[in-house]
Amino acid sequence: DNGIKILSEIAEKKDSRCYDKANYRLGKYYEDIGNSEKAEVHLLRSAEDNNVYAMYKLGKAYLKKNKETSNKDDLKKAERWLKKAADFDDPYAQCSYGMLCFKKKKTQNNKKTERRDKGLYYLEKSAAKGNEFAKMIIQTTVNREEARLRKQNNKRKFRSFSAQQALVRSKRAMNVCWHSVK
Repeated sequence: DNGIKILSEIAEKKDSRCYDKANYRLGKYYEDIGNSEKAEVHLLRSAEDNNVYAMYKLGKAYLKKNKETSNKDDLKKAERWLKKAADFDDPYAQCSYGMLCFKKKKTQNNKKTERRDKGLYYLEKSAAKGNEFAKMIIQTTVNREEARLRKQNNKRKFRSFSAQQALVRSKRAMNVCWHSVK
């Protein structure tokens, strides 16, 4: 195809003013036809040249690759590129990175809380730009958190109520004992 040939020529000339765009287009083309290796090469070139769309596409490609292979390096690469695109204010990257922060598990509780806070921050930025999916995730998260807190409070109330009942019973028992001694 003549168009691919022209794009390939431009994509090889790093000093070309269309270098990042040509590599991005080639990356998308190769991704569409199922050649993920060539897609990764071209998207990486474009992303390294600060093309935000390529950063996002590359991050999503690494996430997909991680899902297929469970390779932690791919997950790290996905996180890196999605965060970089999110920091360039791309609402889709902000949503994806925010979700990634929520999903990624850490063993230490404070680290998990920090990641959830970071995830919520990026989801809120995305939602503020009109991303309906980010709004839905935030609402779902808020609803779950409220339900968790209600459940936690109910357990506390129940424990408190149970403790109060136990105290009343023990006072009654003490009174019965005291009256029998008199």
